Amino acid sequence: MYRSTGLYNLDQFCRYCTVGKGKNRIYIMAKKFRTPGVYIEEKDSFPGSVVAVETAVPAFIGYTEKASREGKSVLNQPVRITSLAEFIAYFGSGFKSKFQLDNQKPNNDKPSITINGVDKVINYVKNNKAFMFPGLKLFYANGGGPCYIVSVGTYGDKNRIYLNKGELKDGLDTLLKEQEPTMIVIPDAVN
Repeated sequence: MYRSTGLYNLDQFCRYCTVGKGKNRIYIMAKKFRTPGVYIEEKDSFPGSVVAVETAVPAFIGYTEKASREGKSVLNQPVRITSLAEFIAYFGSGFKSKFQLDNQKPNNDKPSITINGVDKVINYVKNNKAFMFPGLKLFYANGGGPCYIVSVGTYGDKNRIYLNKGELKDGLDTLLKEQEPTMIVIPDAVN
């Protein structure tokens, strides 16, 4: 590069030059052309664009109603989904919790309901809650995008769900080969 100070005759210095301006300076750079003629140099008027990349892709690990895609089992396999409808197609819907209505005096520890003027307490059967489906409903209701699902067991028509730390850990281990997930969510860990 050569900085023009006005002391040189530019015609003598360079026949074909590119002139650029920057902070009150003029820069001149010689170009090499192989044949004589008219040359057009196009410059991008837009800077290089930034490509949007997902920065937070969660992986949900837990129990589902079913675990099959196109007739093949996806149990303990990370499956990438992009919508709640896709989750329902591969993994089914939520667990149907079983409960009993007891004629007890309502307290703050248990939920209650009034039927025909009679207060009843709702007693859920033990090992009878699953949080994967409600967690995914909330994820997509709040603008969720792509995520991974690892079903570690199915509840299908079972009356109870027994959480197994070993199954949850095995589900976590299956994610080691996946590059995209950046956070792990185990909704049933609070059960």
